[in-house]
Amino acid sequence: MMPKMSLCRFCYGTGGRKLSLWKVLFIVCVSLGIILLNQHWILPTYCPPVLGFCSSSFGSSSNLEASREKSKDDEHLYDFSAIISDDSDLVNFDRIQPTSMRTNTRDDRIVFLKTHRTGSSTLARIIKIHGYRHNLTFALPRTVRALNFLQTIKFNRDFIFHYPGVKGQKYDILTNNARYDHEEMEFVVPEAAFITILRKPEDEFESLFGYYEVPKRLELTEKRNPLEYFVDRIGYYHSLQRSYVDLFRNGQLFELGLDEELSLDSRNLFDHIKSLEDEFDLVLIQEYFDESLVLLRKLLKWKLEDFLYIPSRIRVDKDRYEMDDKLKAKIRTWNHGDVKLYEHFNKTLWWRIGQYGPRFSEDLVKFREMNSAAFERCVDHQESKIREEMFIPSENSVFCLDLFRSDHDWTKAIRRAMTDRFPEVS
Repeated sequence: MMPKMSLCRFCYGTGGRKLSLWKVLFIVCVSLGIILLNQHWILPTYCPPVLGFCSSSFGSSSNLEASREKSKDDEHLYDFSAIISDDSDLVNFDRIQPTSMRTNTRDDRIVFLKTHRTGSSTLARIIKIHGYRHNLTFALPRTVRALNFLQTIKFNRDFIFHYPGVKGQKYDILTNNARYDHEEMEFVVPEAAFITILRKPEDEFESLFGYYEVPKRLELTEKRNPLEYFVDRIGYYHSLQRSYVDLFRNGQLFELGLDEELSLDSRNLFDHIKSLEDEFDLVLIQEYFDESLVLLRKLLKWKLEDFLYIPSRIRVDKDRYEMDDKLKAKIRTWNHGDVKLYEHFNKTLWWRIGQYGPRFSEDLVKFREMNSAAFERCVDHQESKIREEMFIPSENSVFCLDLFRSDHDWTKAIRRAMTDRFPEVS
């Protein structure tokens, strides 16, 4: 017959002596310590499968941390339904009609307002090659080593470098990155044709995200789709006010002179797009780059061969991100102002093509044949090792090297040429 177990049996040692309460607490603490030590050091080091079983079966601190992290992520999810996605009932943007090209411009005077990740570097290179070859005068940034004008505030005539030998002469071309101000730019380059280029907002957004390596900067590289994760929390990341995130909301409008807060108001947006329609002679569209160049050729009265190009600053595949229709819709909603801007000038582009006449298709085919021949002549089809350049030259002729010289390298060459042409007066 088994002896009856005392409820206080645990309080006695093997010798029958009663343990003190402090000794009991000590044993409990040591036991808990061993359990924690096993979980956080011994088991992870010497027996990971056991820890994995315990974690999956009974829960662990890592699961708790994951839960907390998920909860933290959910706090930053952005409510896209709070943004008006279609305000056509408030303002009818279709009322802005295309206008004919101005007749008081000169074919050797150009203001090109560059926009980020729209093909603008390729177009700037075309303009700089022409200006360099024809000895035209460029308005360049005041700081000698600067490649661009100050872009956080609107352009001012004081931003340019005044060559002593110019003696008050006006400039022919302004094409380095600057924030748009029509009056100030027109003062520097009078009687100029004003041009710029736009891109679908969702594609420009994705291009900015990859080009500026945002996943690395914000530690999102481990996310399944860093772009989708970023967009779903766009309000939070935008509020951080990082310089490389500034252009992620209506960035094309910002570069064209409209502050972000104003771009969110439909009436301000309408008025600004209307002003741009009146002030710009041609707005090119990146998705129809060749078509846009044919129109630009008619505006500037240049030869077709003056517009030959090799695409520049093309991202490698690792800096590209997939977008489904749902993600694109979120980006378009966030960039509602840029969407309205793009829609208007895309419509204007095709109106101008219609105005060009029946020769447009013929000129487009001819230009593409000429450009394809230049591409075949100058491009080595082996893969480039340079992050921003997909193509490398196949020959060292002046013709090919000019097409490959980067926008920044052209700025340096033009600055040297300007210094030689307009030396300091002794």
